[in-house]
Amino acid sequence: MVTASIFLNIIVNSCCTEIDKEYVQLNGFSIELFDRYDRLASPLQNGDTTYTDTVRIETDIQYDFIASAFCSSNSLYAITCPEWGENGLKFKIQNITLSSNETFQGILSNSNFNEFITCNYLHTRSDISLDSLKTILNNWTGGFLDHCAFYINAKPDNPLPRKFKILFKLENNEAIEFETPEIVWI
Repeated sequence: MVTASIFLNIIVNSCCTEIDKEYVQLNGFSIELFDRYDRLASPLQNGDTTYTDTVRIETDIQYDFIASAFCSSNSLYAITCPEWGENGLKFKIQNITLSSNETFQGILSNSNFNEFITCNYLHTRSDISLDSLKTILNNWTGGFLDHCAFYINAKPDNPLPRKFKILFKLENNEAIEFETPEIVWI
């Protein structure tokens, strides 16, 4: 009788009572644009002019934890429930591109100029390529998605007012994009 009571107590106390939200879905990004080395400066705003060699786009990833489907009967008998987000991104990133609304170093407006971009994901502690960032995010499994900084490491070839756009293309054909304020970069 005691054994049956302990067994039932284990089953009751180990059931997952919430829908398991084992995946993460990217929703967007909050962004700010800065001169690269001036960590104390205010973000660049629409109409600002900068003379720096490199511009930094600071982003915070916005996401939701989601379930793969309805709660399965397997979770009713779980000894431990899955951690939220432990299965990573629900829809993997296929491509990350950065473009400008004006010609940039001979590359036509709205065309990919990733060759001039490096980025730094909070956990890498060094500059990496956009392909490396894509791999890191696609292999992420739990915890929190964090802060990314994108560095444009070449000045434009003309001082026209311009905006930059970063586009994340997902495997479900969804596109998540964000645009910087318009600045003049001389």
